[in-house]
Amino acid sequence: AFTDLAAEARTRYQRDTALSSALRMPILMMIGLYLALPAFFLGLGPKIIKFFKRLGTQNTNIPDSIKTIYGLVDWVNGNVQIAALIYIGLGLGAIALWKSSIWSTLALKIKAFRDLSLKSEHAAIWSVYGLMYAAGIPGQDICTVLKPATQLKSTAEALARMSKRLAAGSDDRDAVQSAGFPKFVVAGYRAARDSGSLSDGLKSFTAMLNEDIELLTAQTKAWLQLMSLVIMAFAVLGIFYVVYYPIAGPVLNSL
Repeated sequence: AFTDLAAEARTRYQRDTALSSALRMPILMMIGLYLALPAFFLGLGPKIIKFFKRLGTQNTNIPDSIKTIYGLVDWVNGNVQIAALIYIGLGLGAIALWKSSIWSTLALKIKAFRDLSLKSEHAAIWSVYGLMYAAGIPGQDICTVLKPATQLKSTAEALARMSKRLAAGSDDRDAVQSAGFPKFVVAGYRAARDSGSLSDGLKSFTAMLNEDIELLTAQTKAWLQLMSLVIMAFAVLGIFYVVYYPIAGPVLNSL
C-alpha cells in the first residue's frame, strides 16, 4: 500500500513539474515585459520624442495609436511619482490576481485544463479509496477523509453525498451513481465492483486514468509552448510597431 502511494505521489510530482516548466516561459516573458516598461517610458521613449523634434516632422504618417503611446510617455515623464505608483499598483495587482482563484476558474473553462484537472483529482481519490477499502475502512469514512483533500468543489460535494448515502445503507454502486460524480467515474467504479475485487478494480481504473492524464499533460504542455511562441511574436511585433516604425517611417518619407 505504501509503495502504491509513493508511486502515485511520484507520478503527480513529475506531472506537476512538467506543467510548471511549460508555464515558466510565458510567466518569464510577462515579467520581462513588465520590467521593461520603465526603460521604455523613462529612457527610450523620451529619446525617440527628441528624435522627432530634431527631425522637424509633424509625424502625420504615424498612426494615432503610436502618437497616443508617446503622448503617454510625455505624461509619465511629467508625472513620475504618480506613474511610479500606478506601475507598482499594476505589479501588485497582477501578483494578487495570480494568487487568487480567478486563474484556476478561468483555466477550468478550457476543456483541456478541465479534463486534466478532473481526471488528475479522481485518479488520486480512487487510488487512495481502493487502498483504504482494502485495509477494511468503511466507504463512508473513506469519503469523509478524502473530502478535505479535494481541490474541485464538485468532487467534495459528490464525496459528501456518497458518504451520506453509504451511511444510510445504500449500495455503494447506487451511492456513486446518485452522488453526482462524472460519468467516467460511475462507469469505472461499477466495473471495479463487478470485477470481484473493488480495490484491484480501482487500481486498474486509476491506471487507465493515469494513461489519459499523461496524454492530456502532453497536449496541455504543447498548448502552453504554443502560447509562449504567440506571446513572443506579439512582443516582437509590438516593439517593432512602437519603437522602430516611428523612427523609420518619417525617415523613409523624407527621402
